[in-house]
Amino acid sequence: MKSDNTASNLLSVLLLVLSIFLTFGTQFLFHACSPMEDGGYMLCHWAQRGVTGAGAVLVILYIFCVAAKDRKVRAAFITAGIPVTILAMLFPDVLISMCMSDSMRCQSVMRPAVFAAGCVILIITAVSLLVNLRRRK
Repeated sequence: MKSDNTASNLLSVLLLVLSIFLTFGTQFLFHACSPMEDGGYMLCHWAQRGVTGAGAVLVILYIFCVAAKDRKVRAAFITAGIPVTILAMLFPDVLISMCMSDSMRCQSVMRPAVFAAGCVILIITAVSLLVNLRRRK
């Protein structure tokens, strides 16, 4: 019983850390293309902003998840993060168009990084839900 609670807590903290990585990663590590010479932005900039916003929602959800004591409440916050994670993964290139060239930073760095981070979050989410919803013997 104690190990299940410890695993649940660790998975919740891991989800929080990954959502922070997704939020700040799109701003500093794997951001979209730089502004144009006239100071305007390409569409990929707005995809980046969308991912950052979705990541911020995930951070808030997982802060509540870490603070929750009840496993079912924790599972509810984790479940609420699933559509937000999928939304973050869909922003680059599905919901908001990216640059045409595959060599552009948004295509070669941001989109794969967001997709990879989203997949890891979804995998940890599935494991965390199994741990939180497993019946105690």
